[in-house]
Amino acid sequence: MRRPRRGEIGLREVTFSKADFDAIPEDDRIFFFMAAQTANELAMLRAVIIQSLDSAHGPKALSETGLGLAFFFARILAGRVTEGWARLFSKKGKSDQFQSLWEKLPEEIRKDEMHADVAQAREDLAEYFAQEAPLLKRVRDKLAFHLDPPAIVGAFQLLPTDFQLTDFHTGRRGSTFYGGADTIMALAASHLIGSQSPSEGMNNVIKDANRLGGQLETVIDAYLVAFVVHYFGITRLQVDEQLLRFMPEGTRTRVRFYFDDTAFRRDS
Repeated sequence: MRRPRRGEIGLREVTFSKADFDAIPEDDRIFFFMAAQTANELAMLRAVIIQSLDSAHGPKALSETGLGLAFFFARILAGRVTEGWARLFSKKGKSDQFQSLWEKLPEEIRKDEMHADVAQAREDLAEYFAQEAPLLKRVRDKLAFHLDPPAIVGAFQLLPTDFQLTDFHTGRRGSTFYGGADTIMALAASHLIGSQSPSEGMNNVIKDANRLGGQLETVIDAYLVAFVVHYFGITRLQVDEQLLRFMPEGTRTRVRFYFDDTAFRRDS
């Protein structure tokens, strides 16, 4: 199989049956599915953050909604990273199990090279979440899944009296972007870190969530490779690669709040 060219992605389809998983101890089976779905969601959220930031250009409505989408997805990602690390890999028992599985891998997996990346990712995650109040955990508790009145109050107090809060109305139900409220939410992140800068908190959340989300993906992917090889054998991963063609370039794949929804309204 030739190497993927521009606009192509190489994929291998690896399939298991329910009977395959029935043969695995239940605790390990449950952990596999929890870890794999966490990896899925980390990748999804990181992708839409990048695409949202790439759409935050041009007219004010597009710029502000692009940043708003990116920050919303980053707050959700903060929660996924925090819970994923706490539930999956922060405990020593799981670390020991991972090490045991990894040591059994055949050399063709390039396990020494991969293990160095995994070890660094684990170290960075452990160091980050060992802080007294890591930013991503505070965002998860205050801004991701809950409405926290003190955070909103603190954010509002950061605004000068002449600050302009702009909403964007289309005249159709469900398509108004309340930019003022989104600005307050971005400022709430600055309030969390004790900054007077309107954008510092939001930028730190996006940066930390994306960086640590990628590191947690690295740890999970390596663990799942070791898991599959241990329980199913390396041949299950040695399948022919298929090419997905006509894939859009990353810089042209954009998530937008506003888009022409004529076809949706016509079909409904």
